[in-house]
Amino acid sequence: LDSRRLLWIDLDSRAPTDLEAAARAIGLDDELVRRLAATAKRADLTQYEDRIHLVLLAVEPADGDVASEPVVTPLDVVGGKDWVVTVHDGPLEALARFDAETEGETRPGALDAAGLIAAFADTVTVRLFVEVVGHERVSVGLAARVRLTGPAGAAEARHADLAPMRGHPGPSGADPRGD
Repeated sequence: LDSRRLLWIDLDSRAPTDLEAAARAIGLDDELVRRLAATAKRADLTQYEDRIHLVLLAVEPADGDVASEPVVTPLDVVGGKDWVVTVHDGPLEALARFDAETEGETRPGALDAAGLIAAFADTVTVRLFVEVVGHERVSVGLAARVRLTGPAGAAEARHADLAPMRGHPGPSGADPRGD
């Protein structure tokens, strides 16, 4: 890994062997591994000296059935200098959608960890608005107004950077692709 590469490890279970393997690969401490092993009950943000741990609550239709009652699934996102780990129980449509929408793009690899974490937060938030509001156009307009800041400085441009890949306007409301 270097300043031009970012590692994303996605774990779709909290199995101890998977968590331990990820911990060894990137140097997670035992306390954080214990936190990742337990399913969170609420959203949370913990800043460590050299990493952050964000818990998002992904709201998705049960078994992909949009007519069913939505299911809330915690998504742990831990980020360091040049890596991000996501941990969740089972597949998440929001992450699958993000992965599919950015497949073949070279720009996500140029993001830093803060940018990727912001993109995950944006994806989960848009999905939440889709479920609650039921209309993606309204959701995108609301999500486009979100501004995220972090220790590395303002990250509001992250949404604009990803907007062309996601096919919707950036924070200014203008379509960055010029369409």
